[in-house]
Amino acid sequence: EPAGAVEEIERWSDHPGMVSITVPMQSHQPYGQRAFFPVWEAAARAGLPVLVKIDGGSGVDFWPTAVGHPHHYVEYKTVAPLAYAYHLISFIAEGVFTRLPDLRVVFADGGHDLLPPLVWRMDKNWRPTRRETPWVEELPSAYVRRQVRFCTSLLEGPSDPAVAEGWLELGEGADLLVYASRYPFHDYQSPAAASVGLPDASRERIMGGNAAALFRRDAKRRVA
Repeated sequence: EPAGAVEEIERWSDHPGMVSITVPMQSHQPYGQRAFFPVWEAAARAGLPVLVKIDGGSGVDFWPTAVGHPHHYVEYKTVAPLAYAYHLISFIAEGVFTRLPDLRVVFADGGHDLLPPLVWRMDKNWRPTRRETPWVEELPSAYVRRQVRFCTSLLEGPSDPAVAEGWLELGEGADLLVYASRYPFHDYQSPAAASVGLPDASRERIMGGNAAALFRRDAKRRVA
């Protein structure tokens, strides 16, 4: 209910404990489509990032995969976070990021390890089809670098920190990641474990700096 969501954002955006809004990954339409634009516009106006989070109790659930229900958890765990791709591509192709350059979107359930080939494909396809979406004024990868972030996940990406730092291949990979512990789930990762092997500059950004900038933890919003 976009109209109701806008009312809630306007009601709570000035509260010192409010640092973001969250929407479910599950949706009956990709989030770039026109029906949802007032929500993103309200979030950008309030200076609040949008977190997209898997939520099985949202009441708008379809099958967790595009071809039905899997039988095993390993199947669900592997594919469920990848639904972010539908929303990310829609945000870009529908021009949401162009119209709202201050909007920040955070995909909170990982999937960042598959971001490079996804964005590479969209960059490749955007070039010969630009006349279809003239409002997309830059390469899709440029919007991702500037306006999209991903929460880290223990089970995703290369285990070698030296490789992981450059894994995203979209400029500075450390700028796109925000540490998340995943507590109390089985893939919980403590801050100490998550920061092992990271260069100092990357560690500072991933483990706190990116989140501080994203959620604007300044004096206005800090809660005593």
